[in-house]
Amino acid sequence: MQDHIKITNTPPRVQYVGDGVQREFFFPFAIFKPEHVEVFVGDSRLTGGMSVEGAGESAGGSVFLDQPPGVGALVTVRRRIAIERTTDFQPAGAFSARLINDELDYLTAALQQVAADAEASLHLDATEPSADMTLPAAPSRAGRVLAFDDDGRPLAASKDEIAAAIRHGAVRELGNDDHPQYLTSYRANAWLSTHSLDDLREGVTVKRFTSADRNKLATVGSGAEPNPPTVSDQEKRAPTGAEARTFSPRDIAEIAGRFGGGSGGGIHGLLTGLDADDHPQYLSEARADGWLAGKTADDVAAGTSNRYMTLAGSGIAANAARADHDHAGLYEPAFAKNSAFNRNFGPAAGDVAPGDHGHDAAALASGVLDPARLPLAVGDAGSGGTAGCVPAPAPGDAAAGKFLAADATWRVPAMVGGVGRGVAFPASPEAGDTVFRTDLGCLFFYDGSRGKWLGELESDGAGYNGDHANGYLRRYNGCTMSPAVGIYIPYDITVVGLSMAWVGAQSGNVQVVRNGVTVGTVAFSPATTAVATMNLNTDFAGGGVLAFSTGGHSGAMTSPQLRCWWRRRAG
Repeated sequence: MQDHIKITNTPPRVQYVGDGVQREFFFPFAIFKPEHVEVFVGDSRLTGGMSVEGAGESAGGSVFLDQPPGVGALVTVRRRIAIERTTDFQPAGAFSARLINDELDYLTAALQQVAADAEASLHLDATEPSADMTLPAAPSRAGRVLAFDDDGRPLAASKDEIAAAIRHGAVRELGNDDHPQYLTSYRANAWLSTHSLDDLREGVTVKRFTSADRNKLATVGSGAEPNPPTVSDQEKRAPTGAEARTFSPRDIAEIAGRFGGGSGGGIHGLLTGLDADDHPQYLSEARADGWLAGKTADDVAAGTSNRYMTLAGSGIAANAARADHDHAGLYEPAFAKNSAFNRNFGPAAGDVAPGDHGHDAAALASGVLDPARLPLAVGDAGSGGTAGCVPAPAPGDAAAGKFLAADATWRVPAMVGGVGRGVAFPASPEAGDTVFRTDLGCLFFYDGSRGKWLGELESDGAGYNGDHANGYLRRYNGCTMSPAVGIYIPYDITVVGLSMAWVGAQSGNVQVVRNGVTVGTVAFSPATTAVATMNLNTDFAGGGVLAFSTGGHSGAMTSPQLRCWWRRRAG
């Protein structure tokens, strides 16, 4: 256990979903004693069958269950301490910094516990005005429902009052017999007074009729032929069949209104198969003028002898011409050419150029050049370039300080002898370029051999005091590394070097591990007592636990001590 733990702002509660295999569950918050950890599987708190490691560690620890929770079981691990003073400072007594730190850590953990309990409770939103949220006394709220008054304050309402406040008409999914008190002669007569037999659906066996309906039925003779089927709504919308149908007055009015937009006047316009003289009253001069107003001679069928055309002004019908008429030789008088009109088409000076003519780049001597018609420049790549248009800079090139290089590209100047700064790296870096990333607050160097922007060198290590078999090494404080215990790396890094020495020659390998997954391996063979390299290029994603383990050695390694170097990585 370290001398003094640090209570961070990590929530004192974490949850997992069981897979039927996992028994170790890591918690990222500090605890003072193993009994300060509570474990729940589902809704049941475990009172045994588990062990806790990591008490007194700032980074947290792990809970080990004797039996793995089942698949899908919710596992909750939380810190739970008694809210009490653990230290009493006497007047004029010794004042220990360690004791006051421990007491303040305990109080901070207790405050985090209270805050977590308050967050999970019913409370006002941060933007709500202050209000009295005191519940009514127990006798007043017993057997009642929690409700809120017009000001949002709690009150105890009876279930009957709540039910009475629901509008009866808003209740849904009621069957025909949900209210038998409504099945009365009065309600039936009220409905039938505004309906006829046509409103009763087919298949209804009890057809209660009004007197008018009975009188109609009395006129039907015995053995009369039944009416054809009633016209359906589909047939009203799209009539396609020729079978007989029965129409009620309401059906006829509906069809008339649908096609005519009113009481039935539009039905006449739907009639087809009418000859030109079926309505002689329509053969009038006014109707002819109305039709011809939007027509030309081209609209009159060829061969028609009577081509009545209206003309502008005082023209007469005999002068109306079709679009295919011709006046050959009448409107083409000869005239002299001049400098402004009627020039010849051709290549000579003063000629009019055709629309598909072009201007080769080599033939242009003056005028405005069209970049789209010119080739782009190709930079000198060692064997000579090609002349042409310079590519335009892209948005942001000027702000980035780019210049037009010999390869006809816009580039950021090489940072020789200086340090660049900004929120991005140059597009074409060279080995040794240095940039201070203002958004990350870190200095980066371009590592040409690894092809990456890397920060300054950092290191940490692990070891083991005594005989070490294949498996995880220990941190220097004695805690065995695991998928959840090690060095927490908050940002992307690249592991660049590793060294380890031990007593007793062995051959095998040492692994760099992220959250239990090996991301890099350094082998040592034949048998030796040390291994070292600074040529690693192992990427490690941020937000993971860095740990180290050994494997492949047949005997124990005595007191292995490891040091690892890495550099922060950015893209």
